[in-house]
Formats: sequence, C-alpha cells, structure tokens
Amino acid sequence: MVAKKKPTALIVKEVDYFSEGVLNTQKKIADIFSPEMVKVFMRVAHEISETGLSEKEAVLVSGYNYKKFQYLKEKFPVVQELIDLKDVEYKRDLLRNISRRAKQNDDKVAQWLLEARYPTEFNKRKGSQMGDDDGESMLAAAISFVRKTGDRNSLVSEDSGRAFIIKTKKNQSIINDINKMLD
Repeated sequence: MVAKKKPTALIVKEVDYFSEGVLNTQKKIADIFSPEMVKVFMRVAHEISETGLSEKEAVLVSGYNYKKFQYLKEKFPVVQELIDLKDVEYKRDLLRNISRRAKQNDDKVAQWLLEARYPTEFNKRKGSQMGDDDGESMLAAAISFVRKTGDRNSLVSEDSGRAFIIKTKKNQSIINDINKMLD
C-alpha cells in the first residue's frame, strides 16, 4: 500500500504566490520613492500585518503625517495595493490560527467561527432579519422599530401573553409606520 502524500507543496506554492505579490508591490514602491519613504511605507505595512493596526494608526505609529500619506496613496495606487495586501495578510494569519484551533476539536472556537463566517446559517441573531418572508421576522422587525422610536409601553399583553401592536392614540403615528412596513 502506498501512503498518500499531503498536498503541502500546493499550500507552499499558494503562500509563495501571496508573498511574491507582496514582494513585487514592495519593489514597485522602491522604484518610485526615496529610501526614507520606502522605510515609512514598510513600517506602516509591518504595523498593519503584524499588529493589526488600522491604516491611520499604523501611519501615526510610523511618525508620518496621515494627510500626506493619504495624498501619496491617492497619487500612487501601488501604495494602496501594499496596504490592502498587508491587511489581507493579517486577516489571513488570524483566520489560519483560528481555523487550526477549530479543527483541533476546540468546539467553542469552531462555533464562533461558523457564526461569524456564516451568520445566516449558524447565527440567527446576526442573520438576515428582513427579507425572510416568515411572519416572525416581520413581527421582530416591528417590535424593533417600536423600541427604537422610544415607546416604552409593553408590547405583550399581561393577561394573554400575546404580542399586541395597537396601543394608545398618542402612538398612532408609530402604528401607521408599522402598518406601512408590513404592507
């Protein structure tokens, strides 16, 4: 029986393609800018990919003026390309670590990953609430609407435990708005 080889060469090639793309972008920047500016861009890129700072925070940490950085980014799209690649690199590294833990039988991490990645399938609280044609979603949207408008009266009849929408005359505009939503 011949043992199957794991496709590690393919994974290495994917990482190499990504790294190659980053290196090519860095070379383009080095061809355009002075060595001092290249250092600034590399510091910003490092802060984004290694610590997860936002672009603005990374620029501030690098000691460069953010407005000037934005100008350079607009004038030279390769700078935005580097920032985007480094942001993806950070996300990719974190997701790789989280996925590894989830696959090593960490059920809580696996559950969180599924809920975050596929909210409509695994996280009913964050999934789409409007757009579903079931009555429960519409009622939940109506209750949410009434709550957001500042109405503090109870929506549940204390006698029957059923939800009711018609309340007092002073809330008639809210009722009209709900009826418009439901039509």
